[in-house]
Amino acid sequence: MNDKLLNIEKNHIDSLIIYSKDRGILYKEASDNLINIRSIAKFVTSLACGVLIDKSNGNFNEDTLIYDILKDKLRISNTKNIEKLKKIRVKDCLTHTMGYRDIILMSKDIANINKDNLLDYALSYPIYFKPGQKFLYSNAGYYVLAATMQEYLGYDLYTFIDENIFSKLDIMKPKWDSYGKYLAGATKLYLSAEDMFKLGKIIINNGYYENQKIVASSWIEKMQANLYRPSKDYESTNLLSDDYYGYSLWTGKDNIKYASGTGGQYIIFLQKLGIIIISTNECDVNKAYLIKNELDGIIKNLKEEKNGL
Repeated sequence: MNDKLLNIEKNHIDSLIIYSKDRGILYKEASDNLINIRSIAKFVTSLACGVLIDKSNGNFNEDTLIYDILKDKLRISNTKNIEKLKKIRVKDCLTHTMGYRDIILMSKDIANINKDNLLDYALSYPIYFKPGQKFLYSNAGYYVLAATMQEYLGYDLYTFIDENIFSKLDIMKPKWDSYGKYLAGATKLYLSAEDMFKLGKIIINNGYYENQKIVASSWIEKMQANLYRPSKDYESTNLLSDDYYGYSLWTGKDNIKYASGTGGQYIIFLQKLGIIIISTNECDVNKAYLIKNELDGIIKNLKEEKNGL
């Protein structure tokens, strides 16, 4: 199928892949360049968390307390945090509900912080709310989760992810930056559009990639669940409206599920149509809203095209 039949308008999206489970590749114009997929890294960390739960036979799970695993590795300067830290679970890291009042660990915020001390900084930063109570999107939860997973494993988390996800998907040259000795977890993962497409297949195929099980189907359901509704100052009219958050995936209008990264990086799942859409922006982050609008049009056209078959 070509762009004319789909009415594709791709003026600002650098790479675009549209795939149907029933019909294969519908559209593909994609660079091989590795780009920082930004917060889509959270999606990969969440997948890895599900794999670790499987591999540990549930010994490591959503209710695992992070402090029990990390306490011997920490120097907490804010001792008022400790009682709340003792109650933070893996699921609170996955859902951005650790209890912070302020957004922390975003790239611009940590430029002058010694990355070897970043875990201490994150867990010493004031926690105001009971874990699990308040959603506040930031990079903190997934960095802390990456540290927790690595300490539980007792070896480098990247090695675990490479063995259990990247190598099984033939993602050959991934690059993932670390903050100190732990993966950034929430960001700084460099992949190509094709790599993102392969990861997306795990969701659309309910935990499988090319008939090979990667993670339990029950985990895929949790990743897509509508667990928390962010507080917003305005109601978006876009289909990619960030209405709910699960274990790393957003839900927008019409129950559209997606992973997103700053600037226009998306893995979008149209489950009813069996379709994955990948978009990337390698250049100007200011194009983000234009890319979002283009994707909105593409999704609407796909729905109309499907209804017309």
